[in-house]
Amino acid sequence: MLMCTYHSSMTLGNALDSARHQTCQNWELVILDNGSKDETITVLQEYERIDERIHVIYRDSNVGWRKGISLCLEKASGQYMMFLGADDYLPSDETLQEVTDEIRKNHPDIVWTGCGFAVWEDGAYRIAEQKIPPYRIYEQEDKLQIFAELMQKVYYNSVMHYVRIDFLKQYGIDFYEPYYGDCEGMTEAIARAGKMVVMDRMEYVLTTNTSQTATRVCFDYDTERQWKSIRQVLPENTEGKREILSYVAGRVLDNLVAICQSIVLGEPLTDRYMNPIERGFAERFLRVEEMISNDAMAEMMYWAGRESYAEYLLGGCRSCLLELEKTTGRYKNDRRKQPVDEQICSSDDAAG
Repeated sequence: MLMCTYHSSMTLGNALDSARHQTCQNWELVILDNGSKDETITVLQEYERIDERIHVIYRDSNVGWRKGISLCLEKASGQYMMFLGADDYLPSDETLQEVTDEIRKNHPDIVWTGCGFAVWEDGAYRIAEQKIPPYRIYEQEDKLQIFAELMQKVYYNSVMHYVRIDFLKQYGIDFYEPYYGDCEGMTEAIARAGKMVVMDRMEYVLTTNTSQTATRVCFDYDTERQWKSIRQVLPENTEGKREILSYVAGRVLDNLVAICQSIVLGEPLTDRYMNPIERGFAERFLRVEEMISNDAMAEMMYWAGRESYAEYLLGGCRSCLLELEKTTGRYKNDRRKQPVDEQICSSDDAAG
């Protein structure tokens, strides 16, 4: 198991206890702390002292969880990895044993599991929703069909699942470069995997209201990488595949458009190390224009039946720019500002 911490003292103990209470004893937990200044360090040092399976890498500066995963992977000695969030937990003492039994039986590259979604309130967790897929083994089936089924049935774009470390190393997937984060990394893993198992059990609980990064967006996020991974498995003859291609392309496109909208609508930004950065609206607009002006985005828009998406999204961006000029007087002298199109849509239209 891998974990990254940063000012996580309120929930960290519960996450660590959920690992230590497992009936399966054959595990290690590699933790990278990103320079916490609260009681997180005290908690980590105590658990490191009482359990020799817990190993902590202490940093003075923050590199974020994406780079953190790659650094933890370098130190990991186990056969499989999964990422345990410092604000999440394993739902049962039998979780690791159940996953281990599945691994011993089928030896897959990836084990996908069901997930619970919890809310943390007043020092306690409440599970609000569960996503439990049907049991399935994938091996030689149509990979495009597999993508569609996983997108529908599991929380596919997350590293809370179990992935064989040798498999990750074979294809250079470390969740930082070149496959940045869980969406990109797990998409490439699906495209490359020879055998995958989907477990019909809730083996992870993700807390929805405590993430320190959920409201932040990476300013230089690569909008091409994920589709490039999917493109590897597209059949030469797409006849009869329009519906499934539309679904897969639309799922990826929706996530990317949400990122673009967050950038241009003024949401907090980070660099690739997930540290806060500031950018003016004109810079944000130009960045979004760059993000949606590539072949991968054009292909996704085509297959999703949204060929005019780029025009609508940029129209919405320019509308925001014009409104800011009216209300604040900002950006009037910014020579990088682009001319406003005659047809301008609202941000709701851009959201599709």
